[in-house]
Amino acid sequence: MATFAIYIAQSLDGFIAADDGSVEWLDHFSSFDYGFDQFLDGVGTLVMGRRTYDQILTFGEWPYGQHPAVVVTSKPLHAMPGANVRAHHGDLKELVASLSARDELVWIVGGAELIAGMIAAGAAPRLELHIMPILMGSGVPLWKPHATRGRYRLVRKSAYDNGVVSLNYVPMEQP
Repeated sequence: MATFAIYIAQSLDGFIAADDGSVEWLDHFSSFDYGFDQFLDGVGTLVMGRRTYDQILTFGEWPYGQHPAVVVTSKPLHAMPGANVRAHHGDLKELVASLSARDELVWIVGGAELIAGMIAAGAAPRLELHIMPILMGSGVPLWKPHATRGRYRLVRKSAYDNGVVSLNYVPMEQP
């Protein structure tokens, strides 16, 4: 059975991207990987929304090696050279069900709309939140309203010399 995970950075005020969707604000914090390389080594499949995918295309090269990626989109998808990418045009519940049948870690890369949709569709992800010590004032918020609620238990916390704090949560059993 698959494990779903969200590994994501956010500002102190809860934003994952600037108003225009850019993530250049993270460049100041990029000198350390905050466990990213180890996390990515354990990932089987990535799931991302179309806006996240389009943002990644601006990076110049595909940063996830040969990890297969599913892009949730309603539009035709043009794969980046070197990327193992396919489009998913259907229902998120169907996607969650098909991925759940696998014995792997599924990374819900983003964005916020997809994260809310995946949770509402039944994915109960573990959360690896990296809080960056910056107030953005506005931008794309991490958490969108969604129909499903859940409780989480903190399993690990780490603080770094540059002010970044990592909080790792796992879902609590639902009564």
